[in-house]
Amino acid sequence: KSSLQERCSGFLPHSKDMLVCRVPGRCSPISFPSVSRFSPTYGKLTNGSRQARLISRFNDIYANERLHAQNLLRRYVDDLEMVKQIVFIATAEAFQAAKMAFRQFKLRVRKTLSPSHRGPEPLDDTVIDYIIRNLDLYDVQSSINDVIRNISVHPKISIPIDVDFILISSFIREICRVAFAMQTLDPPLDIAFTADGELFNENNGHPVRA
Repeated sequence: KSSLQERCSGFLPHSKDMLVCRVPGRCSPISFPSVSRFSPTYGKLTNGSRQARLISRFNDIYANERLHAQNLLRRYVDDLEMVKQIVFIATAEAFQAAKMAFRQFKLRVRKTLSPSHRGPEPLDDTVIDYIIRNLDLYDVQSSINDVIRNISVHPKISIPIDVDFILISSFIREICRVAFAMQTLDPPLDIAFTADGELFNENNGHPVRA
């Protein structure tokens, strides 16, 4: 997997509160009424353009939705550093939740397509092509619920008891969607959470400072 540091050089601001990235399918049966008309190389052919679009979208979320989420939290939390910590942790949790959802969804699609797959393209290419064209099947609300539940009990977060993290659910939703889509790239964009203010590339452990 490649890091956003490697692919987004020049795009990531060098600010202390920088948030960078790491991204369950529906429980209802999956239907594949028209999968046969999809090009087996669609994912590969569009990889570069999708990568650029997703990086641009993440940049937009950082510039806009993140600040909006911080402003919402500031109404109830006086400590600005704690607010930044909350949004930072929410971002890391959103990527974790989206990655897990992607793995589960991919397994379900693969299981459904496997019996009828005849090639010549690899089964995994067909699976990824289908997911790319059907990102709306991602059960993002389930991931949002997971993220809110996890940050609500996170040991590093201290806030008034009456604050509900549903306040920033819109921000979490957008991060989850981008993170999920980033898993369809080859290689996927992924950065793991290490410590306060740092995210690192799982492959080489080099930190991307927040």
